[in-house]
Formats: sequence, structure tokens, C-alpha cells
Amino acid sequence: MLNDIRTSLAILRNPNNGFGIILNRKNHAMQSLKYYFWILVLYTVAIIGWYFGGAELTAPPIIPISNYYLAEIFFLMPVFFLAILSATSVAYILAKALKSQSVFDDYLSLLIQSSILPTFITLIIDLLQAFFFTTGIIDQKQWLELTSDGIGLIVVISYLALYVIGFLILFPLAVKKASGLQLFPSIVIGLFSFIVYHLYLFVFIR
Repeated sequence: MLNDIRTSLAILRNPNNGFGIILNRKNHAMQSLKYYFWILVLYTVAIIGWYFGGAELTAPPIIPISNYYLAEIFFLMPVFFLAILSATSVAYILAKALKSQSVFDDYLSLLIQSSILPTFITLIIDLLQAFFFTTGIIDQKQWLELTSDGIGLIVVISYLALYVIGFLILFPLAVKKASGLQLFPSIVIGLFSFIVYHLYLFVFIR
């Protein structure tokens, strides 16, 4: 896990070099999947905290489920794994259509690593909320009031913007490294993968 975090920091400093470190590892796809698993364990902990902290949905679910956060504890991991596998499949198929001589595992490793860095941003905030809600330091209503205007709103907009920008930068660069394609087709493929990935989150994750 510590080595994975160091690699994430290497990607942050220089994506191309960081991606190269990953691809040079033996069984890099399996290592990336394990890293992704532990990140999702932490996300599940956050949802557990929301549930026991009495959090309620702030947006209506597309799929009507009672006790949504209780259900999400169990379906969060499968949804995220389906999201990254689908995004990877899209990138791989589109790159192959453009005559890229590449392998699926390279896309999987690099797209996982590219999704983890932006996800860290929201994960930290979500874990913080879970801690506050569970301990009663701040309840959800107070949190929403604090983040509805002023500095709180600026912080929310800033971290969400960083999340989106992180994906929009790293997904195309990951595709470029994995496929060997030029930058423009890599950007297009990366955007398609970004959309597919977030369609799953839009439908299921609250």
C-alpha cells in the first residue's frame, strides 16, 4: 500500500514517469486492482459512517431503494469495479480500432491509477464527513449549512473541480501511455472512458 501511494505521488509529479514505473512492475494489473480494492474499502468505511451517522440522500436516487446508504455499503465495490472495467474496455477497444498494438492489462493498470488520485480528494472529504456525522461533532444538516455559501461553498466547488480536472488530465495521458497513440486520439478515447466510468457512479453512487 505504501509503495502504491508513493507511485501515486510519482504520477502527480510526472504522469508519464509514474505510469512507466507501474508498467515496469511484474503483475502490475493485479497490483493495481489490489490498490483499488483498498481504496474502495476506505470508501465503504465512509458510507458506513454516513449510515450510522444518520445521513440522508441529498439527491433523489435513480434506483429507488429504501435505506440507500445501507444498501450502498454492499454494492459500492461491485459498482466501482464494473465502472473501471467498462472504462478500460472502452479505451482498449477504441485504441485497437486505431491500430494500437497494446494489451488490456496496461490500460487497466493505468486507468485504475488515474482514477485513484482524483478519488483521494473526495475520499478524504467523505471520510471526514463520516467521522463528524458518526461522532455527532457535526450532523449532516449543519454540514450542508456550512458548505452552502461563503468559504464552505468555495471549498466544495474547488475539490469537485480538482476531482473532474484530475480525471480529464490523467485518463487521456494514461491512454496515451498504454496505447502509444498520439495525444489527440488519446484525449478522445480518454473522454469516452471518463464518461463510461462516471455513468456507473451517476446511476448508483450517492
